[in-house]
Amino acid sequence: MTPSANVTSVLNDYVGTIVARSIVSGASSASGIDPDAMNPAQIPMFLRALDAGINAFVQEPLKQQECATRLRSILEAQGAHPDHATHSHRLVVDINEEYDIVTARNHTKTLCDDVGFTASEQVKIATVVSELARNIVLYVGRGRIELEIVNTPRRGIEIRSIDQGNGIPNVDEVLSGKYRSKTGMGVGLLGTKRLMDEFAIDSGPARGTRLTVRKYV
Repeated sequence: MTPSANVTSVLNDYVGTIVARSIVSGASSASGIDPDAMNPAQIPMFLRALDAGINAFVQEPLKQQECATRLRSILEAQGAHPDHATHSHRLVVDINEEYDIVTARNHTKTLCDDVGFTASEQVKIATVVSELARNIVLYVGRGRIELEIVNTPRRGIEIRSIDQGNGIPNVDEVLSGKYRSKTGMGVGLLGTKRLMDEFAIDSGPARGTRLTVRKYV
């Protein structure tokens, strides 16, 4: 099956065929990406475009998350197929202990060098990854850092910090700079937002925390 057919099939389980096709068409128009011709670096952007349709037509938050997870899984699996024309520069580092922070930082520097960031920018990006990984170790216990080279809308790196913890309370206050947490939860988020070009966070008791940031050359 083609990527668009796979996506439509998954969406059909939640919204029906007609709406599923409409969501895929709308995501393609909004992102400017043809799902049947996209390269692995374009998958995150196409998924974000699909999220708008999912959130509009799938009412239950848990169903929204489940649907988004299934779509990411099938698209990334198809994008990583050996017959695909391009190579996906993507790394996943499981974060369970202090040493994993170092591993994530080192992988970040390697990808940043491949992208073409200056030495000073590499240090900033690696510092962000270190802080995100450290928050996982200190306050959740386990999670993962995903690193991916992107080429759209321009060349850069996307960093995703994902855990299944209790979530960060008062995210808006934390990002405003006014909130002072007694536990330390959220430390580094404001600095991360300031250092990155794009920043998005979804956090809550039932879904943990998913933070996605991007930095462009």
